[in-house]
Amino acid sequence: METTPLLYLCIVFVVILIMSLLKPPVHPKKVDAEPTQPRMEAVEAVKYVTITEATYTAAKTGAGILYRIVVNGGTLGPIMVYDADSVSGIPITTITHPEPGMVLQYGVEFATGLAIVTTADTNINVAFY
Repeated sequence: METTPLLYLCIVFVVILIMSLLKPPVHPKKVDAEPTQPRMEAVEAVKYVTITEATYTAAKTGAGILYRIVVNGGTLGPIMVYDADSVSGIPITTITHPEPGMVLQYGVEFATGLAIVTTADTNINVAFY
C-alpha cells in the first residue's frame, strides 16, 4: 500500500489538532473599565514663607524638608539658609548671586529648624514641609 501526500497532510493536521487541544488556552489580560490608581500615602502639605526684605526669618521650628527657593526679584543680595532656630546653626546652602526667576530645588532634610537670612531686600518664596 502506498502512502500519498494527502495521507501525510491528514496525519500532520491531526497531530497539530491534538497538540493545540493539550496546550492551555491563552487568555488576554483583563482590562478594567476604570483604571485603578496607585495607592498614595498621606503627604504633608507644602508650606511656604515669602521674604521681601533684609532680615532673619525662622520659617519652621523642628524637623522638616527644604523643598524649593524661588527668587522673585527685589534688591538682590546673598541668601543663607540654616538648619537652626537661630543664625548660628548648620548651613544648608548659600545663594551668593540670586537672580529673578531662579527656582532652586533642594529636597534637603533639616533637624532643628529652618532659618533664612537675606542680606538685601530680595523677594523670595521658601517652600518646605
